[in-house]
Order: sequence, then C-alpha cells, then structure tokens
Amino acid sequence: MSELSEEIIELQSKVLFQDDVIQKLDDVIIQQGKRLDNLIQRINELEEKLEQLSFDHSNPAATIDEKPPHY
Repeated sequence: MSELSEEIIELQSKVLFQDDVIQKLDDVIIQQGKRLDNLIQRINELEEKLEQLSFDHSNPAATIDEKPPHY
C-alpha cells in the first residue's frame, strides 16, 4: 500500500475510535442527568417532609414529649 493509503486508514481508525468514545460519553451524560433529576426530586420530597415535621416554636415541649404513633 502507498503511504497515503496507510495514512487514510489510520485516520479512519482514529475517527471510528473517537466516535465510539463520544457515544460512550454521551451515554454517561444521559445516565448522570437522569440520576441528577432523581436526586433533585428526592431532595424536594425530603424538604417537604422536613417542613411538615418542623416543630412548633411556640410550644417545643409538646413536640418533644409526644410519643410516636406506634406507642
């Protein structure tokens, strides 16, 4: 083969490798985006629960002395 032909084959090989890496990185970004969305949703749910559970500042002893519902 000629030198030019070998260089073209090498470039084609590099391009294929780069395409594969780009696809894998894209998959990782999509997966991390989904995980991030799930974590944000979970944080929002926990914030809502925290607001519901925040004790009454006017009578903190009442919330401290309350027994859990299973007692």
